[in-house]
Amino acid sequence: MRRRDPGTSRSERFVLWMYWLLSGYALRAWRALAALAVVVVVLAGVALAFWGFPGGTPTFRPAALAPGGALVYERQPAQPPSGPARLPDAIRFSARSATALLRGPDRPLTPVGEWLEIGLRFAGPVLLGLAVVSVRGRVRR
Repeated sequence: MRRRDPGTSRSERFVLWMYWLLSGYALRAWRALAALAVVVVVLAGVALAFWGFPGGTPTFRPAALAPGGALVYERQPAQPPSGPARLPDAIRFSARSATALLRGPDRPLTPVGEWLEIGLRFAGPVLLGLAVVSVRGRVRR
């Protein structure tokens, strides 16, 4: 049976376990990249598709000028309902959020979507950094 150091807290053990799980102590670059893919595609992509974007409300955009100078608006089709129909857009949005540091959202989000984007903006660079450190360790050997 393994003895634990009484001075090591649970949070410290959890952080070390996550470090091992996500990057193999910076020796396995594929683990960090696989974790990034799972976070972007599976977790954030599916969550954004179902709860991240607002419902299907129609929008209007200026289409032409009437003879009197007034704008004529054209009704745009409503966005597809949430769920599987939005999955490709949600995956694309989550990939952009995970890799772009200084760009804001280009479409409206629900409060759940905003929290997901915040999490992606943190998790993406961390996982990419773990992959870079792993590759750097391999190259330096």
